[in-house]
Amino acid sequence: MTQKILVFAGKKQSGKSSAANFVVGYTLSQLGRRGYPFCPTNFAIDDEGQLIVNTVVSDANGEGIASDGILDLNRKDNEFLRWSMDIMWPHVKTYAFADALKNIAVTILGIDPTCVYGSDEDKNKKTHISWKSMCSFLAPRQINTIKKGGKFDDLMTGRELLQYLGTNVFRVLDNNCWHRRCFEDILLDGSDIAVVQDCRFTDEVRAAYQVKEKYGVDVRVIKLTREEGFDVHESENSLKGISDNGYDLVVDNQYTTVHEKNQLILDYLYECGWFSEHVPLKNKE
Repeated sequence: MTQKILVFAGKKQSGKSSAANFVVGYTLSQLGRRGYPFCPTNFAIDDEGQLIVNTVVSDANGEGIASDGILDLNRKDNEFLRWSMDIMWPHVKTYAFADALKNIAVTILGIDPTCVYGSDEDKNKKTHISWKSMCSFLAPRQINTIKKGGKFDDLMTGRELLQYLGTNVFRVLDNNCWHRRCFEDILLDGSDIAVVQDCRFTDEVRAAYQVKEKYGVDVRVIKLTREEGFDVHESENSLKGISDNGYDLVVDNQYTTVHEKNQLILDYLYECGWFSEHVPLKNKE
């Protein structure tokens, strides 16, 4: 079976993470309906973009009862990792070009994991890293912009830290560091479907197609167009360097619902042959 790599490109809050959650949920539920053990048979994406799956939990008497719960793909506990390695990851696994960067932020810089892996609100919380410290890595023009914005004496949020640490420090040292590491991990893991959920740079798009040519894997890059506010940082503006013709699919989701966006993606993946016949839910879970 040819490995498949799906890359979602777009600005922050464009719907990349919820789209990745959808692909995982759909893949797992189709496996569950085909009889694969320990896979959910039904799923949903809530208004926050979280993946909700049907599961069985124990009541006060230790009896199993059907319930719905959030399947957080960023969990790091041993129980989740064991289930993922045995059940989920052989079939589908999510990745981010920023995975290694986030690990550095948490394990080396001591950033609270919720500021890195949490919700948009969590990522906008302040860390202990100051803008003044980060400015030692920045060009004078960038420092002036930060001073004019009144941030120079302030602390960086988790999102800001990842933006500047990843782009203005590491990418200056090696422009290819993040996507090279990510694609190495994907090829080594060998999941049937690998979903990259944070493409923001033109070189990341080009690297995806280079992997396709070099290794013969089936790579698809989907751009999501929704924009929430304006951010001057390079990581939120680089994709302007590629026209819409440079993607396999462009989903204009500025005014669509999450469900409508995900249905457009699913229809495209069926057209590509990534999924075979849809298996309906036979009995209400």
